Amino acid sequence: MFTGLPSFRSVARCPAGGLLLLALPVAATAATVEGTFTFTKLTPSVALVYLPEDTGALPQEVAISHKNKAFTPRLAVGAPGSAVLFRNEDTAQYNIFAEDKELKISFDAGISEPGSSVEQKVTWPEGTVLRCGCKVHPAMEVYIAALRSRFVATVEFAPGQKTASFSIPDVPTGATLVRVWTPRQPATDLKATPSAILDFTHKGATYGSVAVTIKP
Repeated sequence: MFTGLPSFRSVARCPAGGLLLLALPVAATAATVEGTFTFTKLTPSVALVYLPEDTGALPQEVAISHKNKAFTPRLAVGAPGSAVLFRNEDTAQYNIFAEDKELKISFDAGISEPGSSVEQKVTWPEGTVLRCGCKVHPAMEVYIAALRSRFVATVEFAPGQKTASFSIPDVPTGATLVRVWTPRQPATDLKATPSAILDFTHKGATYGSVAVTIKP
């Protein structure tokens, strides 16, 4: 477990690659986790990278908007106990729901009128990711990760995008364990000493990879 850093964090969006960086205050001795996803096919809609050994994040409000039949962001992160606020910023009705038999999570927020908000607590286990959708617009989806880690990067892929880079700054020096998740790839740990590569496979064929490096 990592200790000694404040629990607050800020969020910045990279306009080119859809990358969210959760940046923390600079530690006395810090490193940076950097990496790149590369896909030849089956590019996921989102990807998640974090340091699982850190548990310093506290519950907070997580805002997700829905407009033009899409969620923003498409991948959100909140510590267990966080309040997820779904905001209808459209002129149309929405109906947010989740049905995950494995996580034993089921909720239906009912019809959300334009300008209204509905709240859902993060009650699924730490380290898991819940998919939510909309009964009015079946193509919509958003993923919400329950994480206590303060060192997180989320990546959102645009249609046709094959590569995306990420960076997690100010991680404690000596950290080597990095966890990677995509909707097709169960959470998988990498030991970056200082580098590691994870191949994504489907039916025995490799369709992508992620390369991770920890730099002092």
